[in-house]
Amino acid sequence: MRECKRILCPLDFSDASSHAIEQAIAIAGWCKARITALHVYSPALAPAFLQLPDGVGADDDLRRLHDETAACLRAATEAGIGVDVVIDVGPPAGCILDRAAALSADLIVMGTHGASGFQHLVLGSVTEKVLRKARCAVLTVPPKARATSTLPFTQLLCPVDFSDASLAALEMARSLARESAAALTVLHVIEWPWREPPAPFAAELPPAQAAALADGKAPRGVLHENPAGD
Repeated sequence: MRECKRILCPLDFSDASSHAIEQAIAIAGWCKARITALHVYSPALAPAFLQLPDGVGADDDLRRLHDETAACLRAATEAGIGVDVVIDVGPPAGCILDRAAALSADLIVMGTHGASGFQHLVLGSVTEKVLRKARCAVLTVPPKARATSTLPFTQLLCPVDFSDASLAALEMARSLARESAAALTVLHVIEWPWREPPAPFAAELPPAQAAALADGKAPRGVLHENPAGD
């Protein structure tokens, strides 16, 4: 992570993106990285009353968005962190991915709104699309994330499923843990086959298996009857 030199931070002026900005600033300060703050203007997704007629006030609108985006990163500039402000127009996920590729970004830091149910089905999730297609690391920040102003991290959790992507994540987690002297927990989850029949009781086993069970040599997955009848 110390080699991280360019952080892309997409923002939409929501509380979720505010949390992402805090994390991006903290990481940039630790890594001595530069932040590119990106706001994607998508007229097709804006409410009808906010859309402007073609050619009428469009430049003024983009300048306003530029100024508002820069204001969101004021804490970074005051801390001496380099900040670039970019306004793109188009589909949010596509613009974020294209901008990350053009910048050769080392890390994308973005908030997630936690959309679910019908809202997620209709609107989709920009964060999810970026996660699936980004060629660099992506840090997602949930709405209720605890704000942090200091690094390094102290506790890291890295779930793995032995895929190439999860092993790459593990290498990054190990690097972070080494550089920050953090505790790293590596987690693999085994999904239980719930549709399998229940395990037999010891009394239902053949005598040889029951004897092995009594000696503590039998495999797990055998139920023991409670002598007390509870």
